[in-house]
Amino acid sequence: MQNTEPEVSLPHKLVHVAVGVIYREDSILIAKRSDNAHQGGLWEFPGGKVESNESVQEALARELKEELGITLAHPQTGLSPLIQIRHDYGDKRVLLDVWSVFEFSGDPTGLEGQPVKWVRESNLREFEFPAANEPIIRAIELPSIYPVTPVFSSLDNAYAYISALIEKEIDLILFRQPQLSSNAYLSWLHALQIDFPQMRFVLSGDPCLLLPHAKIGLQIPARYAEDFLDRVTSSNTIVSPPLLSMSCHSLAELELAQRIGVDFVCLSPVKPTQSHPNANAMGWERFQSLLKSINVPVYALGGMQPRDKAIAQSAGAQGIAGISAWYDQNEHVEK
Repeated sequence: MQNTEPEVSLPHKLVHVAVGVIYREDSILIAKRSDNAHQGGLWEFPGGKVESNESVQEALARELKEELGITLAHPQTGLSPLIQIRHDYGDKRVLLDVWSVFEFSGDPTGLEGQPVKWVRESNLREFEFPAANEPIIRAIELPSIYPVTPVFSSLDNAYAYISALIEKEIDLILFRQPQLSSNAYLSWLHALQIDFPQMRFVLSGDPCLLLPHAKIGLQIPARYAEDFLDRVTSSNTIVSPPLLSMSCHSLAELELAQRIGVDFVCLSPVKPTQSHPNANAMGWERFQSLLKSINVPVYALGGMQPRDKAIAQSAGAQGIAGISAWYDQNEHVEK
Protein backbone atom coordinates (compact mmCIF):
# COMPACT_ATOMS: atom_id res chain seq x y z
CA MET A 1 0.00 0.00 0.00
CA GLN A 2 1.37 3.41 -0.98
CA ASN A 3 2.13 5.85 1.82
CA THR A 4 0.01 8.95 1.20
CA GLU A 5 1.15 10.91 4.25
CA PRO A 6 2.77 14.23 3.29
CA GLU A 7 6.49 14.51 3.76
CA VAL A 8 7.53 16.65 6.70
CA SER A 9 10.42 19.01 6.09
CA LEU A 10 12.54 18.97 9.20
CA PRO A 11 14.40 22.15 10.12
CA HIS A 12 18.14 22.11 9.72
CA LYS A 13 20.08 21.62 12.93
CA LEU A 14 21.36 24.85 14.45
CA VAL A 15 25.13 25.15 14.07
CA HIS A 16 26.79 27.10 16.89
CA VAL A 17 29.74 29.10 15.56
CA ALA A 18 32.26 31.10 17.60
CA VAL A 19 33.39 34.25 15.76
CA GLY A 20 36.24 36.60 16.60
CA VAL A 21 36.45 40.31 15.72
CA ILE A 22 40.20 40.66 16.19
CA TYR A 23 41.60 44.12 16.82
CA ARG A 24 45.14 45.45 16.32
CA GLU A 25 45.32 49.17 17.02
CA ASP A 26 42.73 50.70 14.66
CA SER A 27 42.39 47.70 12.34
CA ILE A 28 40.31 44.49 12.28
CA LEU A 29 41.35 41.14 10.81
CA ILE A 30 39.18 39.55 8.12
CA ALA A 31 39.67 36.32 6.16
CA LYS A 32 38.38 35.14 2.79
CA ARG A 33 36.44 31.90 2.53
CA SER A 34 37.63 29.37 -0.06
CA ASP A 35 35.57 29.27 -3.24
CA ASN A 36 34.27 25.74 -2.57
CA ALA A 37 33.17 26.46 1.02
CA HIS A 38 29.69 27.44 2.18
CA GLN A 39 29.29 31.11 1.18
CA GLY A 40 32.57 30.68 -0.69
CA GLY A 41 34.55 33.66 -1.96
CA LEU A 42 33.14 36.04 0.64
CA TRP A 43 35.05 37.71 3.44
CA GLU A 44 34.35 36.83 7.07
CA PHE A 45 35.47 37.28 10.64
CA PRO A 46 37.52 34.23 11.68
CA GLY A 47 36.11 31.46 13.83
CA GLY A 48 34.52 28.05 13.69
CA LYS A 49 32.09 25.52 15.07
CA VAL A 50 31.69 25.09 18.83
CA GLU A 51 32.06 21.43 19.77
CA SER A 52 29.74 19.83 22.32
CA ASN A 53 32.43 19.65 25.00
CA GLU A 54 33.57 23.29 24.65
CA SER A 55 32.56 26.69 25.89
CA VAL A 56 32.33 29.32 23.18
CA GLN A 57 35.49 30.97 24.51
CA GLU A 58 37.39 27.68 24.37
CA ALA A 59 36.15 27.02 20.85
CA LEU A 60 37.19 30.48 19.67
CA ALA A 61 40.66 30.10 21.20
CA ARG A 62 41.08 26.71 19.48
CA GLU A 63 39.80 27.91 16.11
CA LEU A 64 42.01 31.00 16.06
CA LYS A 65 45.03 28.86 16.92
CA GLU A 66 44.22 26.35 14.17
CA GLU A 67 43.24 28.87 11.49
CA LEU A 68 45.59 31.78 12.20
CA GLY A 69 48.31 30.53 14.52
CA ILE A 70 47.52 33.07 17.23
CA THR A 71 47.07 32.41 20.93
CA LEU A 72 44.55 34.30 23.02
CA ALA A 73 46.09 35.97 26.06
CA HIS A 74 43.36 34.49 28.25
CA PRO A 75 40.15 33.02 26.80
CA GLN A 76 38.13 34.12 29.83
CA THR A 77 39.34 37.71 30.17
CA GLY A 78 40.85 38.69 26.81
CA LEU A 79 37.45 38.56 25.10
CA SER A 80 34.35 40.69 25.20
CA PRO A 81 30.92 39.54 23.89
CA LEU A 82 29.74 41.62 20.94
CA ILE A 83 26.53 40.14 19.48
CA GLN A 84 24.68 36.88 18.84
CA ILE A 85 23.04 36.37 15.45
CA ARG A 86 20.67 33.63 14.35
CA HIS A 87 20.47 33.21 10.60
CA ASP A 88 18.75 30.75 8.28
CA TYR A 89 20.57 30.38 4.95
CA GLY A 90 17.98 27.91 3.69
CA ASP A 91 20.44 25.06 3.61
CA LYS A 92 21.91 25.84 7.02
CA ARG A 93 20.84 27.50 10.29
CA VAL A 94 23.62 29.15 12.28
CA LEU A 95 24.07 30.87 15.61
CA LEU A 96 26.98 33.27 15.29
CA ASP A 97 28.37 33.91 18.76
CA VAL A 98 30.56 36.96 18.16
CA TRP A 99 33.31 38.16 20.50
CA SER A 100 35.74 41.06 20.32
CA VAL A 101 39.37 39.97 20.70
CA PHE A 102 41.80 42.57 21.99
CA GLU A 103 44.65 40.51 23.44
CA PHE A 104 46.54 37.78 21.58
CA SER A 105 50.07 36.71 20.75
CA GLY A 106 51.49 35.74 17.37
CA ASP A 107 51.19 37.14 13.86
CA PRO A 108 47.92 36.01 12.21
CA THR A 109 48.55 33.89 9.12
CA GLY A 110 46.09 31.97 6.94
CA LEU A 111 47.23 28.48 7.94
CA GLU A 112 44.48 26.85 5.86
CA GLY A 113 45.42 28.77 2.72
CA GLN A 114 42.86 31.52 3.27
CA PRO A 115 43.83 35.13 2.48
CA VAL A 116 43.78 37.38 5.56
CA LYS A 117 43.81 41.15 5.71
CA TRP A 118 43.93 43.91 8.32
CA VAL A 119 41.22 46.45 7.49
CA ARG A 120 40.31 49.73 9.10
CA GLU A 121 36.88 49.70 10.70
CA SER A 122 35.74 52.48 8.37
CA ASN A 123 36.66 50.36 5.33
CA LEU A 124 34.88 47.12 6.24
CA ARG A 125 31.94 47.86 3.94
CA GLU A 126 34.26 47.83 0.94
CA PHE A 127 34.38 44.02 1.26
CA GLU A 128 31.62 41.51 0.51
CA PHE A 129 30.50 39.51 3.57
CA PRO A 130 27.80 36.85 4.04
CA ALA A 131 24.36 38.31 4.77
CA ALA A 132 24.53 37.19 8.39
CA ASN A 133 27.59 39.39 8.95
CA GLU A 134 25.76 42.70 8.42
CA PRO A 135 24.69 42.97 12.09
CA ILE A 136 28.29 42.21 13.13
CA ILE A 137 29.57 45.13 11.08
CA ARG A 138 26.84 47.36 12.48
CA ALA A 139 27.75 46.31 16.03
CA ILE A 140 31.40 47.14 15.32
CA GLU A 141 30.41 50.59 14.07
CA LEU A 142 28.12 51.47 16.99
CA PRO A 143 29.41 52.70 20.37
CA SER A 144 28.75 50.88 23.63
CA ILE A 145 27.02 53.86 25.25
CA TYR A 146 24.11 55.74 23.70
CA PRO A 147 23.02 58.84 25.64
CA VAL A 148 19.42 60.00 25.49
CA THR A 149 19.06 63.73 26.00
CA PRO A 150 17.20 64.94 29.08
CA VAL A 151 14.49 67.57 28.77
CA PHE A 152 16.28 70.91 28.46
CA SER A 153 14.77 74.14 29.78
CA SER A 154 16.66 76.14 27.17
CA LEU A 155 18.85 75.79 24.12
CA ASP A 156 21.79 77.02 26.22
CA ASN A 157 21.36 73.97 28.47
CA ALA A 158 21.44 71.75 25.39
CA TYR A 159 24.71 73.38 24.35
CA ALA A 160 26.25 72.73 27.77
CA TYR A 161 25.11 69.10 27.77
CA ILE A 162 26.45 68.30 24.31
CA SER A 163 29.73 70.07 25.03
CA ALA A 164 30.15 67.84 28.11
CA LEU A 165 29.50 64.70 26.05
CA ILE A 166 32.04 65.70 23.42
CA GLU A 167 34.64 66.15 26.15
CA LYS A 168 33.92 62.50 27.08
CA GLU A 169 34.48 61.51 23.41
CA ILE A 170 30.82 60.60 22.91
CA ASP A 171 29.67 61.32 19.35
CA LEU A 172 26.25 59.62 18.99
CA ILE A 173 23.13 60.68 20.90
CA LEU A 174 19.38 60.29 20.76
CA PHE A 175 18.11 63.86 20.55
CA ARG A 176 14.71 63.76 22.25
CA GLN A 177 12.81 66.87 23.41
CA PRO A 178 9.12 65.93 23.80
CA GLN A 179 8.29 69.26 25.48
CA LEU A 180 8.96 71.20 22.27
CA SER A 181 6.69 71.84 19.33
CA SER A 182 7.79 70.29 16.05
CA ASN A 183 9.05 73.63 14.74
CA ALA A 184 11.00 74.39 17.92
CA TYR A 185 12.50 70.88 17.97
CA LEU A 186 13.78 71.23 14.41
CA SER A 187 15.02 74.76 15.11
CA TRP A 188 17.07 73.55 18.09
CA LEU A 189 18.33 70.60 16.06
CA HIS A 190 19.57 72.72 13.18
CA ALA A 191 21.34 75.15 15.54
CA LEU A 192 23.07 72.29 17.36
CA GLN A 193 24.08 70.56 14.11
CA ILE A 194 25.78 73.73 12.91
CA ASP A 195 27.75 74.31 16.11
CA PHE A 196 28.51 70.63 16.85
CA PRO A 197 29.28 69.02 13.46
CA GLN A 198 31.20 66.21 15.19
CA MET A 199 28.09 65.03 17.06
CA ARG A 200 25.79 62.53 15.35
CA PHE A 201 22.17 63.29 16.21
CA VAL A 202 19.59 60.50 16.04
CA LEU A 203 16.14 62.08 15.94
CA SER A 204 13.12 60.78 17.85
CA GLY A 205 9.49 61.20 16.87
CA ASP A 206 7.04 60.95 13.99
CA PRO A 207 8.85 59.56 10.92
CA CYS A 208 6.49 61.46 8.57
CA LEU A 209 7.83 64.72 9.97
CA LEU A 210 11.43 63.85 10.73
CA LEU A 211 12.68 61.70 7.84
CA PRO A 212 13.67 64.71 5.69
CA HIS A 213 15.76 66.07 8.57
CA ALA A 214 17.37 62.80 9.74
CA LYS A 215 20.85 63.19 8.25
CA ILE A 216 22.38 60.62 10.63
CA GLY A 217 19.58 58.60 12.17
CA LEU A 218 15.98 58.27 13.21
CA GLN A 219 14.61 56.36 16.19
CA ILE A 220 10.97 55.36 15.78
CA PRO A 221 8.82 55.32 18.91
CA ALA A 222 6.81 52.09 19.06
CA ARG A 223 3.51 53.93 18.55
CA TYR A 224 4.59 54.97 15.03
CA ALA A 225 6.12 51.63 14.00
CA GLU A 226 3.12 49.88 12.42
CA ASP A 227 2.29 52.93 10.29
CA PHE A 228 5.92 53.30 9.25
CA LEU A 229 6.10 49.63 8.20
CA ASP A 230 2.91 50.04 6.14
CA ARG A 231 4.40 53.08 4.41
CA VAL A 232 7.68 51.31 3.68
CA THR A 233 6.02 48.21 2.24
CA SER A 234 3.60 50.21 0.08
CA SER A 235 6.09 52.72 -1.30
CA ASN A 236 9.41 52.56 -3.11
CA THR A 237 10.19 56.21 -2.45
CA ILE A 238 10.98 56.15 1.30
CA VAL A 239 14.71 56.46 1.87
CA SER A 240 15.88 55.55 5.37
CA PRO A 241 18.68 57.50 7.06
CA PRO A 242 22.08 55.85 7.64
CA LEU A 243 20.89 54.69 11.08
CA LEU A 244 17.33 53.52 11.69
CA SER A 245 16.34 52.36 15.16
CA MET A 246 13.24 51.72 17.24
CA SER A 247 12.20 51.97 20.86
CA CYS A 248 10.92 48.55 21.99
CA HIS A 249 9.31 47.25 25.17
CA SER A 250 8.09 43.76 24.27
CA LEU A 251 8.65 40.70 22.10
CA ALA A 252 5.99 41.86 19.65
CA GLU A 253 7.72 45.22 19.21
CA LEU A 254 11.11 43.56 18.71
CA GLU A 255 9.62 41.37 15.99
CA LEU A 256 8.10 44.46 14.39
CA ALA A 257 11.49 46.20 14.48
CA GLN A 258 13.02 43.18 12.72
CA ARG A 259 10.38 43.39 9.96
CA ILE A 260 11.01 47.11 9.50
CA GLY A 261 14.71 46.37 9.06
CA VAL A 262 16.17 48.60 11.75
CA ASP A 263 19.89 48.85 12.39
CA PHE A 264 19.53 48.67 16.18
CA VAL A 265 16.96 48.96 18.96
CA CYS A 266 16.61 50.25 22.51
CA LEU A 267 14.86 47.74 24.76
CA SER A 268 13.30 49.00 27.99
CA PRO A 269 12.69 49.26 30.84
CA VAL A 270 15.34 46.88 32.15
CA LYS A 271 15.40 48.48 35.61
CA PRO A 272 13.03 50.89 37.37
CA THR A 273 13.32 54.45 36.09
CA GLN A 274 12.55 57.91 37.46
CA SER A 275 11.08 59.00 34.13
CA HIS A 276 8.58 56.08 34.01
CA PRO A 277 8.04 55.06 37.66
CA ASN A 278 4.90 53.02 36.92
CA ALA A 279 6.45 50.86 34.19
CA ASN A 280 7.22 47.25 35.08
CA ALA A 281 10.95 46.59 34.81
CA MET A 282 11.77 43.38 32.93
CA GLY A 283 15.06 42.61 34.70
CA TRP A 284 18.23 41.21 33.17
CA GLU A 285 17.00 37.62 32.79
CA ARG A 286 14.00 38.65 30.67
CA PHE A 287 16.12 41.15 28.78
CA GLN A 288 18.62 38.45 27.84
CA SER A 289 15.83 36.11 26.75
CA LEU A 290 14.24 38.74 24.50
CA LEU A 291 17.53 39.37 22.70
CA LYS A 292 17.24 35.92 21.10
CA SER A 293 14.32 37.18 19.00
CA ILE A 294 16.24 39.87 17.08
CA ASN A 295 19.42 39.92 15.01
CA VAL A 296 20.49 43.53 15.43
CA PRO A 297 22.44 45.35 18.15
CA VAL A 298 20.34 46.10 21.24
CA TYR A 299 20.88 48.80 23.85
CA ALA A 300 19.61 48.20 27.38
CA LEU A 301 17.54 51.19 28.48
CA GLY A 302 15.85 52.03 31.77
CA GLY A 303 17.64 52.83 35.01
CA MET A 304 21.07 52.36 33.43
CA GLN A 305 24.28 53.57 35.07
CA PRO A 306 27.82 53.28 33.65
CA ARG A 307 28.49 50.24 35.85
CA ASP A 308 25.65 48.43 34.05
CA LYS A 309 27.50 48.38 30.72
CA ALA A 310 29.44 45.21 31.51
CA ILE A 311 26.28 43.49 32.78
CA ALA A 312 24.38 44.46 29.62
CA GLN A 313 27.15 43.26 27.33
CA SER A 314 27.46 39.96 29.17
CA ALA A 315 23.71 39.54 28.53
CA GLY A 316 24.31 40.03 24.80
CA ALA A 317 23.61 43.76 24.44
CA GLN A 318 25.53 46.28 22.38
CA GLY A 319 25.73 48.42 25.51
CA ILE A 320 23.54 50.79 27.47
CA ALA A 321 21.39 53.82 26.73
CA GLY A 322 20.04 56.31 29.21
CA ILE A 323 19.32 59.85 30.27
CA SER A 324 20.83 60.46 33.68
CA ALA A 325 24.08 58.48 33.52
CA TRP A 326 26.09 60.81 31.30
CA TYR A 327 26.07 64.19 32.99
CA ASP A 328 26.29 65.85 36.39
CA GLN A 329 22.99 67.20 37.62
CA ASN A 330 23.69 70.88 38.08
CA GLU A 331 22.44 74.30 37.08
CA HIS A 332 23.39 73.79 33.43
CA VAL A 333 21.27 70.71 32.70
CA GLU A 334 17.84 69.92 34.03
CA LYS A 335 15.99 66.60 33.86
